[in-house]
Amino acid sequence: MARVTTSTFVLGAALIALSLYALAFGQISLSVPDALSALLGAHDDDMIAQIVVDIRLPRVLTAILAGSALGVAGVLMQALFRNPVADAWSLGLLAGGQLGVALTVTAAAFAGPAAISFLTMFAGPSITFAAVGGVALTAIFMLTLGRRIGAITLLVVGLMLGFTAQGLTSVLLHFAARAGAVSMAGGAMRVLPAWDLQTSFGLVCPSPPAPCSRSQRPSR
Repeated sequence: MARVTTSTFVLGAALIALSLYALAFGQISLSVPDALSALLGAHDDDMIAQIVVDIRLPRVLTAILAGSALGVAGVLMQALFRNPVADAWSLGLLAGGQLGVALTVTAAAFAGPAAISFLTMFAGPSITFAAVGGVALTAIFMLTLGRRIGAITLLVVGLMLGFTAQGLTSVLLHFAARAGAVSMAGGAMRVLPAWDLQTSFGLVCPSPPAPCSRSQRPSR
């Protein structure tokens, strides 16, 4: 019990320290007391207060919530399969999200330049909703299947589903690139730069184990 309390205290102190570091340092570096006073609303400089409260604080809170959610998801996966290395890939959830993104990208590619422009303009929300939809449908399917089969069989099915979805994602992105890379514009052929898929849509990863990440804007 004392060991758990000590670990919790150390992790909590580290989280607070890292959060203050993230609030203070960035493209515009501040001292920790300045960041803390701006966070408490006691700083005289409105620009510093805006940087800390309006720009950096939401990012820090989002990182904490996302990390906590990933930690809880990892614990649930490991408890379900009784395996310390189980993760979201074990049930094919990541591959389902990637497949949802690939279907959205492919549909836009075959729909024409207008759909491509719309998807490029609203890339963040479009890709996010597509990924969430793919993960949700995969989770519902695996939840329904899990009521009829055991945990070990569910793990095998999840891995098979993940690799199958990854293969379909590669095929879809191949045809999407061919369909959307070139379009007719006033009788002339032009290349659409939006279809550099691996830089514009970083959620679609070429290899299954690789983590998917989007490029982050530099903090101010």
